[in-house]
Amino acid sequence: FPTLLTVHKLEVMADYMKTVFVTVGTTQFDSLINVVSSVEFLQKIALHGFRRLVIQYGTGAPPALVTVIGHNSSSGTTTVRPTREGCDIDISWEAYRFKSSLEPDMQNADLIVSHAGAGSIMEGLSICKERNKSVTGNNCKKLVVVINDILMNNHQSELAEALDSRGYLYTLNGPLRLLDNDVMARVSKFIPLAFEGGNHKTF
Repeated sequence: FPTLLTVHKLEVMADYMKTVFVTVGTTQFDSLINVVSSVEFLQKIALHGFRRLVIQYGTGAPPALVTVIGHNSSSGTTTVRPTREGCDIDISWEAYRFKSSLEPDMQNADLIVSHAGAGSIMEGLSICKERNKSVTGNNCKKLVVVINDILMNNHQSELAEALDSRGYLYTLNGPLRLLDNDVMARVSKFIPLAFEGGNHKTF
């Protein structure tokens, strides 16, 4: 029998939950939002221990979080059917267009998935560096930058690729790479170097 993946709208919770934070800044990057709100992606992150997903979707369309097959109005629980069999999994989620600051969500995340904007990259690297002073190995905070592969002459990708080559972050060439069979295993094994700062224009 196919199992059911249960997705809860995020409420204030005292218990720590391993978190993915997705940000597109002030841009529109619907293809990324569509991927990270898909059942297949939710299943992937859940299988790697993540229990919370926060999506900042910018000027694009709000995420259509999964295919609903049942909803409990009293508990606020939406039930969907995953693409693969496995254990029953709970994912708590929040989605918003903008906040005055993304720093708290970046700080609270264990994994940051970002567009290739210079501001978002630099902020993410700074926050990863601070967190990783006290956390090492596979438990360290990581920044994954997803390049918008449909943009022509995408100069932002040059910054991401330069920082990737120096071991500071992990780049993926397009949102669909988040659905690769081994992507979460590769991200899990990636141990970033501490970013020592500098002007992004020098990369």
